[in-house]
Amino acid sequence: MVNDQPEQQLPTEQPTARVGAVSPTLAPPQPGHFAFTPLETPAGGWTVGSSIVAELELVLWLLKQGMPVAQFSPAVADLKQRLPDDWKAQWVELDVYRSSRLLIYLAHIAGVVLEADYTRATLTMRDMDAAEVLARLTPQAGDYGTRPNESLVLPARLTDLELRLLLAFYAQVGFGGDMRPDITGQRKSEIELALRLLRGGDLHTRFWHWLDRFYYEVYRPWRQEQTGRMQTLEQRALLALGSQQGSGVPPLAWLPIQNPLRQYTKQATRAVQAGELHVCFWVEPTGMFDAWLLLPGLALVSFAPVGAEFQRFFQHIEDIARRTHALADPTRLAILRLIRQLSLSNTDIANYLEIARPTVSVHAKILREAGLIRTHPEGREVRHTIVPEEVRRLFRDLEAFLDLPPPEEGEQR
Repeated sequence: MVNDQPEQQLPTEQPTARVGAVSPTLAPPQPGHFAFTPLETPAGGWTVGSSIVAELELVLWLLKQGMPVAQFSPAVADLKQRLPDDWKAQWVELDVYRSSRLLIYLAHIAGVVLEADYTRATLTMRDMDAAEVLARLTPQAGDYGTRPNESLVLPARLTDLELRLLLAFYAQVGFGGDMRPDITGQRKSEIELALRLLRGGDLHTRFWHWLDRFYYEVYRPWRQEQTGRMQTLEQRALLALGSQQGSGVPPLAWLPIQNPLRQYTKQATRAVQAGELHVCFWVEPTGMFDAWLLLPGLALVSFAPVGAEFQRFFQHIEDIARRTHALADPTRLAILRLIRQLSLSNTDIANYLEIARPTVSVHAKILREAGLIRTHPEGREVRHTIVPEEVRRLFRDLEAFLDLPPPEEGEQR
């Protein structure tokens, strides 16, 4: 259910259910948090609910993107404007800026992905050390036919085990097929970074202080303003599904065609029927229609209707395509190279490239409309200068749009 209640006090003792095979154990729904016992994921079936960890992961990913704020919903744009400058600086200093799955990896290991209460979720996560993580992860990995590599030291053993567990799960449920080496390397780097946030890790104290500040000072007040949107989404799901939870395969035709589960309907249906996957229709405040998380035993998927955000998304694509098209010609690339340091006229460029001046004018017009050069008159001539920041912005926008993995250690940008 949507959590529009004040933050609850944390119980003095936490449940100690182990992370093992996906379990159908259910607890009665309680106000302010999800209906499942922490550290357990139901087998098969579906629910409608929220996840505070997934929310934070999604929001932080949106806030760090290099895309224009106009692409986001107005609510997310407003959230971005509220971020303190010193908090943003700490984000970069902590070395967590480059990853978008740190919290989810820890929540998965701690068994609190399906938890809506920030205090309960994060206290469980921040209290774990490496030995406890290994103890929690080993039984679940065994259910997927993999065991810890005893020849590795503890941090490397954990990274290796979590990565092999994820790959085994993806293969079992048929999502994505063989994973490319670059994606595998990205997952490995993210897991290694997540382990630094554990109790005893070098980033533990600073990271959790940084996240607490974001949640209490910025995110929670903003989220309370989105309660109406989230309630509307929840009612939409209940109308389509008929109830808060179910044991069979959920209907998927009501989801937008762009939704990932509509693209993987056969795999999702088979995995749910086999009890390998539980689908959580994720009530979240940003209005995303195609966000999802895939973890052993669980698919968490947003389901907001496609609206203005989708149109802004394609407007951004068109803008990138237009600017990229300006570079997709050898003559225009040569012109940019020629004027990278000196302002040159059409005559200068035409003489150097041995082409007609009108041809130079046509190419210059395309570059100018893309914002990559400036043109100014000089007598009867016109001169052109490159705009270095706009060229760099194009490549930044393209990299952000493609959501490329961060460069490997030693790789040149």
